[in-house]
Amino acid sequence: MNTARRPRPLALLLLTALPFAGVAPAGAAAPGGRLTGVFTITSWNESTHHELPGGARLIHLTATDTFAGGITGEAWAEEEHLIRADGTRDFAGMIVVTGRVGTRAGGFVIRTTGTFDGHTARSDWRVVPDSGTGGLRGLRGVGGDRVTAADGSHVRYTLTYWFDH
Repeated sequence: MNTARRPRPLALLLLTALPFAGVAPAGAAAPGGRLTGVFTITSWNESTHHELPGGARLIHLTATDTFAGGITGEAWAEEEHLIRADGTRDFAGMIVVTGRVGTRAGGFVIRTTGTFDGHTARSDWRVVPDSGTGGLRGLRGVGGDRVTAADGSHVRYTLTYWFDH
């Protein structure tokens, strides 16, 4: 008769889990949410750096913005735009934000890509990983903005965000 005891599955599970007790699994995120608001364009400067055949041109844009709503604070944007002869655009750039996201203060960078169809400008946002500072360290997020000529310099935005710690 074999008197050796076989380990119980529950005991094995507990023994293998003990070293990791209290440690969040890789990729676990702290809660965030969905924010909305408006930013106001406070300055806008374009400089053409290439004229292209057919009337298109490449420009460098710098702008400053003031955020209100779920994000509050100031921003500096640097973008490259392809402007076609008909005025439509494709663009990409970075927006450096200093302020608050919800109740946390600090700074972060947004990578933005977008289009202007002659009536509406739309862009998609992604928070650049590891760009958060202060209380915004670990910030991640996706969102975007939309503005029409009727909105003037007031741009509606959304940001779905979370923290990686």
